[in-house]
Formats: sequence, structure tokens, C-alpha cells
Amino acid sequence: MKLSLPLNPVAALALSLLSPSLNAERQPTPINALPGAPENSAATEQLAAIGNRVWLDENGDGIQDAGETGIPNVEVELFQAGAMPFIDIPLQVTVTDADGGYLFLVDPGAYLVEATTLGQLYHTYDEDGLGTPGMVDNIVVAPGDEHLSSDFGYNWVDPVASSYPLPGDPGAIGDRVWNDADGDGAQDPG
Repeated sequence: MKLSLPLNPVAALALSLLSPSLNAERQPTPINALPGAPENSAATEQLAAIGNRVWLDENGDGIQDAGETGIPNVEVELFQAGAMPFIDIPLQVTVTDADGGYLFLVDPGAYLVEATTLGQLYHTYDEDGLGTPGMVDNIVVAPGDEHLSSDFGYNWVDPVASSYPLPGDPGAIGDRVWNDADGDGAQDPG
């Protein structure tokens, strides 16, 4: 059972600023340039940002490819570095926006971020390479830092099974159905 904790003022600010925190190219906007943040405020200059995106990794390669959509409403938790997420209480909890984006505004320090497990989906990306997909530990941020690479990819098939499938392993088959209005057998634009 997950705890729903009240958000502290920094987390509330992060949630209120989440959507405009990335521009159209998904590049970060400096913390003190976020809408609603006071210009040159000592408070925002002392904060750091941790976040980015949870996405459906359709080909299971752990890389965000063009067209792979974000997953909305995924719970993401922030802990002190070295925490045990199923035992320790998170410092902040948020959910991803419509494009799978999330953002925590934090004091300088070392943190762990975890994205919840999504039913039958498997994690495909392990930022820190520690064999703990779905969790990134020891993210160290100083005042004004923007660590925006804590991404979490999901797929229907275990990455090991998709690379080296055994008989009986699950798989996914799919493509596109379209109206071939001109009868040429090709998927035309539009």
C-alpha cells in the first residue's frame, strides 16, 4: 500500500510549474525562469530540479525514440539517497503529466527517484546501470542544478525475454490498420 502524503510547498510549486518546465523540444527551462518563480529569488537559486519522463518504450530498447509516447498518471516518488522505497517514507510524491513528464524541485543533496510498477509492464531503462530499472539512486544536485535524465521506459515484454526469447515467453505483435483510399497498398501521409 502506498502512502499519499501532503506535498510540501516546494513540491506544490514543482507540480504547478511542471507543464511549462519543458519547452516544445523538451529542453529544460532554467529554474528561475519558470512561470511563477520570482526573478533572481534567493529561494529558487538555492533549489535544484530532478525529473523528466516516463514513456512507453514500444521497441523495448531503453531509448526514447521518436513517436514513443509518454505515460500519464504514473506515481513517481523521491527519497533520500540510499533509501529503501518499500520501507522508507518518500520525501515527495508526484504523478506524471499527460506527456509522462514529472519534476521535483529539491534542496541541494543526494536523492533516489522511483517510478511505480505498472501492472504487467516491465522497466526497460536503467539510468544508473545498477540493475535497478525503475529506480535511480544517488542523484547528487547542487543549487541551480537540473538533473533531467531520470527517465523510466516501460514495455510489455521483459527486456531479457525480448532479446533472448524462450519458448513460452510473452511477446507483442502489432502494426497499423488503415484505409487504403487509393488502393496502392502503401500508407500515404494523412
